[in-house]
Amino acid sequence: MRSEKQNFYMEIIENSMKKITDFNSFLFRMGNYWYRYENWNLRDSGIIRRWNAFDKDFVPKKSYNHNYNIQNSHVIFDIDDSLNIFGLKKSMIRSVAITEDGNLLSFIIEDNKNFDLYVYSLLKKRKICYLTNINLESSFFVGSNGVIYCRSDSNHRPSSLYYFSYSTCKEQLIYIETNDARRIRIFQISTGKGNTCMVSSKDFIKGELFLCDLFKEKTLLTPLVIDSIFSDCFDILHLNNRRYFVLYTKDEISINDVETNKIFRIKVQVRNISFLSCVGNTIILGIGEDRKRFLVIRVSLDKERPIFEKNFIKFPQNVQLYENNYSTDMLFFIGEENFNLDLFTYYIENKKIEREFCLSVLDSAPDICYNKEVIWTHSNDYETSIPITLVWKSKKSRSFPKKQKCIFSVYGAYGKNDDVTIDSTILSIIEAGFIFATIHVRGGGFLGGDWYRAGKGLKKWNSIKDFIHGVRYLVDRGFVDEHHLGVISSSAGGIVAGATLNEDNNLFRSMLLFSPFVNPFEALQCRDDPMSKTELFEWGDIRNDNVKNYIYSYSPQQNVEKSLGSKTKVISILGARDPYINNQHVIKWSDSLNSFGVESKVYLNPNAGHGGISESESHILIKILSHFLEIVSSDIERKI
Repeated sequence: MRSEKQNFYMEIIENSMKKITDFNSFLFRMGNYWYRYENWNLRDSGIIRRWNAFDKDFVPKKSYNHNYNIQNSHVIFDIDDSLNIFGLKKSMIRSVAITEDGNLLSFIIEDNKNFDLYVYSLLKKRKICYLTNINLESSFFVGSNGVIYCRSDSNHRPSSLYYFSYSTCKEQLIYIETNDARRIRIFQISTGKGNTCMVSSKDFIKGELFLCDLFKEKTLLTPLVIDSIFSDCFDILHLNNRRYFVLYTKDEISINDVETNKIFRIKVQVRNISFLSCVGNTIILGIGEDRKRFLVIRVSLDKERPIFEKNFIKFPQNVQLYENNYSTDMLFFIGEENFNLDLFTYYIENKKIEREFCLSVLDSAPDICYNKEVIWTHSNDYETSIPITLVWKSKKSRSFPKKQKCIFSVYGAYGKNDDVTIDSTILSIIEAGFIFATIHVRGGGFLGGDWYRAGKGLKKWNSIKDFIHGVRYLVDRGFVDEHHLGVISSSAGGIVAGATLNEDNNLFRSMLLFSPFVNPFEALQCRDDPMSKTELFEWGDIRNDNVKNYIYSYSPQQNVEKSLGSKTKVISILGARDPYINNQHVIKWSDSLNSFGVESKVYLNPNAGHGGISESESHILIKILSHFLEIVSSDIERKI
């Protein structure tokens, strides 16, 4: 039977989930049409409206106007009509996308624990293809001639690349990756040309990269990188009807004519490039991880020799390149600050930035403030300053909280950027009166490659120590209540959370862990475990005695006896179809915790994969999250 407090939290979470999905998209232009996504909460609601574009205007709109409104719109998708029009049940639809030419709709369908891809023609008003059991990790590409997608091997690794031609209605196997450490990924190029994408097959060190052209009856894979080290900063530049492969390496950009293989190089003279994208004949480089500074390079040809016009631009806040950029004269950037979305236009010719509009993500009363701030720990009592993102709700004032209940988040692996963006879980937590705090430990990608490398391999202890230091810093500064702290983490973040339980065993009242990786010592030695082949670059080669001893020193399972005396309550959520985490290792760890008197429970979800809860099971997340918040907020005090 649920307590009154748990019912209270459940109501808050349910309302928060509805509040975050009431948001409507901008009106944005893609190709020859304008679009707007409304009430986008798939499986429950969702409408896509469309208008014909009749001029050269590409600037997104905040809301309806005289030219684009409900009355003159055409609804091309309404989930309430999905069964009648597409033959699909609402509960099956996981995502919907539109091709750049506006002719095709693609649906990801969750059916019998597998994912299928359904393509529908808006022109012919009929199904084009239905492809079963595709791999979502690799992504996919829907072109006007056919579809590129992957399927998995017995280890759930995306290893086989397929092409389905609309003309022949046949599936073709076009590439197989035999190296067990490599995984195939499919990339849509920034300026899509309808039938071109990119495909990589790579481990953490090196691999292959191809340009993939989709013809009516077959595909052509053009090698761009062959068994070499390459960054994730690449794209295709279109110039004078020719295609150039653009790749950032160290302090230079190489521009390779795909047809002639002629290469040009340009020195960048800046460090820490975080991303690269091409729009038409313009290259955009993100500088650093603060996402305020960009290098824009406009490329032209003079007698087959490239001319580069460079300009550094800086925004007043963190932004990212807007996904719908189809103008050759301007670039659009979008930023989020205090739960407001700001759209900026950069005019390429006159090199000016203009703020177009601000759209609130959340509706709130005039006296309510939703706050988000990044603070840094002091380095005088620790080897480095650690960035922490705080999110909280307050009345009228934006002043920092005092002695407030807090839910922490940590990951710290693979160089993943753990920048905080609002979602229903975070909103639920702050609406319930908690601070949400993300400790950006070394090993993650919040501050770029050097920050990542300082917390991987034989430096993994830095991630764990950073997290403990960050939590202690907020306690010492009086921001958070030391008696009401919880932590949420997942996957590789389980190492940091689990090791923290061993090293500072009463720091948290409760831990909520989704598919946690808590036994790297055994997983990396098991030759049947795919992680033993794919994870060497992240954790080190455990066949080396120094590496083996180091991993043993922090592995949560191997040091579980340190948790003796902890009053922390541990909740682990697992998915029975998880291709990455060995669920038996988590169950073994939970049993070990219980044997040392630490209360630990495991929920094994038979319908879910990695993460433990599928998108269709929000009711499960509501129950688990409300129970977790109830534990953290309980009134039994204890010293930490």
